[in-house]
Amino acid sequence: MFKKRMFLYFLVIAIAGILCNCGGGDSGDEGSGGGKKRIFVTSARYDPNLISEAEKVTGDILTGPEAADALCQLAASGGGLKGEWKAWISDATVDAIDRIKDVGPWYLLTGEKVFNNKDNLMTTPQVPIKITENGEHYSADRCVYTNTEVGGKKLYICTWDGSCNQPHVYGDPESTSNEWTSVEHSGVFSNCYLYCLEQ
Repeated sequence: MFKKRMFLYFLVIAIAGILCNCGGGDSGDEGSGGGKKRIFVTSARYDPNLISEAEKVTGDILTGPEAADALCQLAASGGGLKGEWKAWISDATVDAIDRIKDVGPWYLLTGEKVFNNKDNLMTTPQVPIKITENGEHYSADRCVYTNTEVGGKKLYICTWDGSCNQPHVYGDPESTSNEWTSVEHSGVFSNCYLYCLEQ
């Protein structure tokens, strides 16, 4: 009787382990697999000629948004983050919102939810996007390349080859208003950051 009970006990434990898939996972990288995705602002700043910036590290000549994607992917890898990453950015031919898959919700690396889904991404964030790929609070200028208004649509002709016209817009990672993605600016772009979303 005792052996039968022990057999049933271990059988239940084994089945529970299979069902919950416990252990053996990369708990520090949970966003790369299922529905819980991540978002960060890069810790590095980039020249407004994103095409040239990306070419330095990839050797490839890409479009502006593709270059921004490559820089996001590089930043994510540097922070030990797996998965596919894309930048929240528009150029003269494509809108930021059309570049992002509907795979939310998106969370900061510190655990706070930023956007519920792609529809929410077209509005405003629930918390400021001020955590970097290293899980640290960024502490620098409020300047993130976007050329994107709330709703995810492009605003001005900008090819990200260093010749973006004026005026232009950038994002403020400290903001939970429309300014998270759209701050009007009439001057010249200084070195700014990128928003990166896991896909």
